[in-house]
Amino acid sequence: MYSGHDLRAFRESRAWSLRQFSSIVGVSVKTLQVMEKQNKEVPLQLRLALAAIKAGVHPIDE
Repeated sequence: MYSGHDLRAFRESRAWSLRQFSSIVGVSVKTLQVMEKQNKEVPLQLRLALAAIKAGVHPIDE
């Protein structure tokens, strides 16, 4: 399971703000805040975006 705490650790390990991270993965800042605080399982679509980032492919090219 990939939880909200894992999501926060992932974001912080890259020194990304919530705003930067939300732009990269296409999820609102508020949604990310809720996910990180509630520590529930991260939805599949977001886990796939994180896997792409880990592989060196950003879901959204800036």
